[in-house]
Amino acid sequence: MERIPPGVCEKCPFSYGNPIDFGEKIANDSEMDGFLVFAPSIFRDKSNYENIDTGAGYNIYIKGIYPIYAAEIDVISKLGLEKFWKHPAFDLYNIHRERISV
Repeated sequence: MERIPPGVCEKCPFSYGNPIDFGEKIANDSEMDGFLVFAPSIFRDKSNYENIDTGAGYNIYIKGIYPIYAAEIDVISKLGLEKFWKHPAFDLYNIHRERISV
């Protein structure tokens, strides 16, 4: 992935649970072509990633972006985010995992 394809940022508000159809492979060595926006997995305390005062007159929120197959967007819609997230085949970091289907 060298750049964000045109239109992706305009179509997604980057809220928790938003799936993103990236429109192309996310990496040369993966068939995945989408992302799922959720809380960052590396922080335990929400104060580390929500409503962070930048000192510049605005606050920021850090989001986690996790690789998925664009075809899984329908699966997320059918199963619901929680069931998809807890599905035994879902792995936050594995860009080579099998597709989840229903």
